[in-house]
Amino acid sequence: MKTIEKQGQGVRTAPGLEAATSRPEATDTADLQRERANRAHRAAVAQFPKAVIGLEALIGAPLVAYIANVTEQRAVRQWKTGERLPHPTTQTKVRLALHIAEFLRTEGEEGAIEAWFQGLNPALDDQTPADLLREAERTDLSLKGRAILAAAREFAES
Repeated sequence: MKTIEKQGQGVRTAPGLEAATSRPEATDTADLQRERANRAHRAAVAQFPKAVIGLEALIGAPLVAYIANVTEQRAVRQWKTGERLPHPTTQTKVRLALHIAEFLRTEGEEGAIEAWFQGLNPALDDQTPADLLREAERTDLSLKGRAILAAAREFAES
């Protein structure tokens, strides 16, 4: 056991603590980062069915399928069970749509959420939020997502 001086007193460390508090080697750091990334990926995959279930409850399966740009609601059912996962961009669209729908719900617009996604929106150059999400590509999804969220805030404040 290692003894460390602390303000003139000998302080003993617990066995194995010395190894736990030392800096990991560079290869260990890379392994730790890889493991963290893998855990984050597994968590995201596990959470996606919950996102689909939540969004479907707020806007319905047909609109979820439309936003995700899939022709069959069967895909939405498979996403809910974890049987199938869509492309990462589609997952981002679903999560973004859920974020916006939850915002509208918490602002007291629950009954209007589905209609809001389908309605022409002057804050979005008279496009529907659902169309913008559906047509968004990976490269412009963040920009379109911010615009849609701003339009949702504007709607909630009016």
